[in-house]
Amino acid sequence: MLVPATTSATPTPQRQEDQRPISSRLGAIGGAVMEPDGTPIPHVIVKLVGPAPRQTERRVQADKDGRFEFTQLRHGDYRLAVELPGLQARKAVSVVILPGQRLETNVRLSLFAYSVEVSIVARSADSPQIIDTDSTAARRELTNRELTRLPLPVEQVLDALPIFPGVVRGPNGLISIGGTLPADSVYLFNNADLMDPFTGVYQLRLPLEAIETMSLESGVSSAAYGDRLGGVVNVTTASAGTNWDTEIVSPFPRPWLKGGRYRGIRRFTPRIRISGSLSPELSMSQSFGFRFEREQVFDTPGDRGDHTIVQQWQSLTQFDWKPDEKNDFRFTLLGSPDGLSRAGLSGLTPIEATSEIDHGTIAIVTNHQHRFDERSFFDTTLQFNRQSASVVPQTLPGGVGFDMFPDHNDGTAFNTQNRRSLHWQLKTVYNRILGPDAGRHLLQAGFEVHQMNIEGTYTNGPIRIYDDEGRLRRLIESISTSPNVVQRQHGNKWEGAVFVQDRWRPNSHFWLDVGLRVSHDSAVGSVRFAPRIGAAWDLNGDGKTLLKGAIGVVHRRVFLAEQFWDLFPTRVETTWDEDGNGERLYLPSRRQEDLDSPRALIWTVSATRRLGARITAHVAYTQRDSLNQLVFDRVEHTPIAVIPGVNDLPFLVPDDVGIFLTNAGRSASKQVELTANIRVGQQDQLFISYVTSSALGDLNDFSLVASAMPAPVLRHNTRAALRHDTPNRLVIWGTFHLPWEFIASPSIEWRNGFPWSSLDVYRDYAGTGNERRFPDYFSPDLQVTKGFRLAGIPLRAGILVTNFIFRDNPRDVIATVDSPRFGEFLNKVPSRVYFRFAATF
Repeated sequence: MLVPATTSATPTPQRQEDQRPISSRLGAIGGAVMEPDGTPIPHVIVKLVGPAPRQTERRVQADKDGRFEFTQLRHGDYRLAVELPGLQARKAVSVVILPGQRLETNVRLSLFAYSVEVSIVARSADSPQIIDTDSTAARRELTNRELTRLPLPVEQVLDALPIFPGVVRGPNGLISIGGTLPADSVYLFNNADLMDPFTGVYQLRLPLEAIETMSLESGVSSAAYGDRLGGVVNVTTASAGTNWDTEIVSPFPRPWLKGGRYRGIRRFTPRIRISGSLSPELSMSQSFGFRFEREQVFDTPGDRGDHTIVQQWQSLTQFDWKPDEKNDFRFTLLGSPDGLSRAGLSGLTPIEATSEIDHGTIAIVTNHQHRFDERSFFDTTLQFNRQSASVVPQTLPGGVGFDMFPDHNDGTAFNTQNRRSLHWQLKTVYNRILGPDAGRHLLQAGFEVHQMNIEGTYTNGPIRIYDDEGRLRRLIESISTSPNVVQRQHGNKWEGAVFVQDRWRPNSHFWLDVGLRVSHDSAVGSVRFAPRIGAAWDLNGDGKTLLKGAIGVVHRRVFLAEQFWDLFPTRVETTWDEDGNGERLYLPSRRQEDLDSPRALIWTVSATRRLGARITAHVAYTQRDSLNQLVFDRVEHTPIAVIPGVNDLPFLVPDDVGIFLTNAGRSASKQVELTANIRVGQQDQLFISYVTSSALGDLNDFSLVASAMPAPVLRHNTRAALRHDTPNRLVIWGTFHLPWEFIASPSIEWRNGFPWSSLDVYRDYAGTGNERRFPDYFSPDLQVTKGFRLAGIPLRAGILVTNFIFRDNPRDVIATVDSPRFGEFLNKVPSRVYFRFAATF
């Protein structure tokens, strides 16, 4: 892993011959990149970003002797980094250039760490040291430069996550990290937790141009991060520059043509970012984004060529204020309303039976860093966010209900929701370097507090299930004499945690991480202890081979939907046999009284080897055993024979009967990763990753009920391959600079298909659950762009083609065994063409 150490500065007298005004003199940074033993490393890319608050990026390639130089630099704060094909984040070291100053640097580079020795050839103030807060977890990062060059059909930051090993977009469209459920991971924005506290789903959409980095930390992370069983994703935004800049992306709509006629707009995704300095201490940036897209769904009932329609707005306003050398403030205001029309449209479900989903997020985030000296600082995050969700049937509800046939669905959507959640968070972390370089401790200690509440309603309409001859075999409705019942949901909770993390480095090629997190969740009332320990070792002391291992306990928060599970409607299920004899069950929603938070034991080992200056190879094994997972199951009473007109009234249900949410769930995931990062030429790279894994667990997690698209049928719980399980997955992607300012960005993904279950006539499991699989998925994508200038304005335009070999990658299957079409796959992922355009001025 490439990790920054500290910088040291030795001031020397200012040169007397330089008589220019101090504000106009330009500086420089030069130096050499070398192995820990002093051997030069040739042709490495060195990156310089600054001066702050302007984030202009310069890149040079070291020569055959490892030498590099940046000239014509304005005074200010810069970040210096080295780019070597590696598998961890590339951290930057802060340096300060005063007018007329030249910095002479020696960059000692290894897989274990890189250190930068800075000698000053001009007058300078001391440069603050950078504390290395990375843990022995696997950490990967994408910069804005990389994000904007990836072949992403949807140009939003989280859509880049699946290029990382072990990250899969599941069949429901949500992200799974390391074989865990989507709600098991934490998604941070500038270190603020903006997940939906009701469902655990991250809904925020962010303009890509405003993002500086997106990082993913998996395995055993620092104790500063909690409330997760999976990974920690942190998106950080870029500061504005000293000059006012404007960036415009994708300003042209794409028409929708059908039958040679214009039918409207098919896709329109304009984005704009304006940034600049309001004063020497204050800068601002404003980003707007809009997305309108019609996405055709194939093989829908009637095969009418129907579309889903996405409309999303994104707004990000940011102020960066640096009143003095010791304080940095960042204020961010986010707004992200979005809507999805015809949600649920598929090869089985027509438009009439779909839903209209609207989400809205408003968030205020404040970040403050106070530096006491070059060895310590405070980081504080304060945020407030409000999230709303509305789910209504696409067609007007008239008590029609949702009809399920063996090979298609009909009627209207059965579920209606309208909810609002509020979330406050305060987090403070103290960072301190203790001791000399030999025996140095990097200490983190802090606390965080969360307060959340929910207010809303939840409505279920009738669900009817028919056999292949059109006979009604099952009716699912809410307990009421009317076809719909509105269930009110409201409540609140708070969480608190304290943590300490220490990295002890007894020498230059070994470190030991030890951490402890103690937390409390009012939803369960218990105190949770989460210890962890890890180590890293430079095997031969030559900086080319790094061994790492870690083990730790992690916990996940109890979401509001789980805490208030008993506020979901009672289900009444009536079934009929072939002769028309009926039986009825009453299943109220109930929860175990003494719920506990889910937890997991994670351990991981890895080895990273640098093969020359161009290739880095990485192998890792991760195992995660989760206990106390919150799952639901059916506890049934003796069915009541249905006698029309006699026993239609609700039945008095015993307390031990219903759909119970308990801590009986457990899961296990194992993952072996083989990855290579190859530098091609001067500034190109190729990333190859193969992961073999398994993810087994209980299938009845709470998201089947608490989501924007709840499952119509709640079956008996079973333990099987989870719905995002992919035993084998290969991802290849890269960026290649071609002549005449062309940039080619290919991407290939191959994996095993997701699991699916065969179902009987009542839509219960006809097998063991998830015993079958979709065909293997394979999609090669290619993006090619070209840079040019028009009237002096730098432009870049190009094209992205996904699945350019037109492979059938189906998304739906007819799973009912009594259907003549059982096992038929529907709704392929088509080949699509996207146009790219960006201008900066």
